[in-house]
Amino acid sequence: MNEIYKIENLSFVYPETSWKLKELSFSIAAGEVVGFIGPNGSGKSTLIKLMSGILKPDEGKIILADKTISSIPRKELAKIVGYLPQHIQGEYDFTVSEIVAMGRYPYSKGMGFLNGKDDIVIEKCLEITETKGLSDRVMSQLSGGERQRVFLASVLAQEPSVLVLDEPTTGLDLHHQLEFLTLLKSLALKRVSVVFATHEINLAAIFCKRLLLFKQGKLICDDKPNEVITNKRMKEIFGDKIEITIHPNTGLPFVLPTT
Repeated sequence: MNEIYKIENLSFVYPETSWKLKELSFSIAAGEVVGFIGPNGSGKSTLIKLMSGILKPDEGKIILADKTISSIPRKELAKIVGYLPQHIQGEYDFTVSEIVAMGRYPYSKGMGFLNGKDDIVIEKCLEITETKGLSDRVMSQLSGGERQRVFLASVLAQEPSVLVLDEPTTGLDLHHQLEFLTLLKSLALKRVSVVFATHEINLAAIFCKRLLLFKQGKLICDDKPNEVITNKRMKEIFGDKIEITIHPNTGLPFVLPTT
């Protein structure tokens, strides 16, 4: 297996708390689409930040492309990892095209002016995220879902070999959720690894061949969707008011609420 990520005995503690991410070990292959699932407070977002280099582990190692992630300069790291956080704070007076152009920063030299290749990459990223029609709009005028797609376009403009995304479908309607995840799957066919944390378990089951289930900072299960999403395990994690059925078309497990 051609590993792009290798997580070795990873632990992390937030200062002045007793919560801990505990001794995680797993790997991510090139071109793999992996979903992190679990309840609030299970450690999904923290792990995403560690894997993107935003946070540093207290113990253990994160190996990225055969190098310890802490040894990779920030500008070089941005060419490898595209990170999309769950919430991007603040209002923006930049246009959509300007925001997407910022994704080319890792490749900038001198005064940072864009060249012909940059323009081609920006145009492509606008097209595949269905944001080209918004290119002249100011970000502060967009809906939450539109902004999310623009920020994805900016991340894709980095041309990363890994995408690390925290709740990437938040704020998107069903059409754009499906388009978003279909896009991620198509990138995986080009050997881009995709790792995303999500509460959308049913969508994760469809688009990921592998799920990692977390609870209270521990990795509970790492397997194919039909092995992770079982009645017994889901009720232990999320409570009794759910039921697992099998989707009639996909044959995959499907989580339904019960009264």
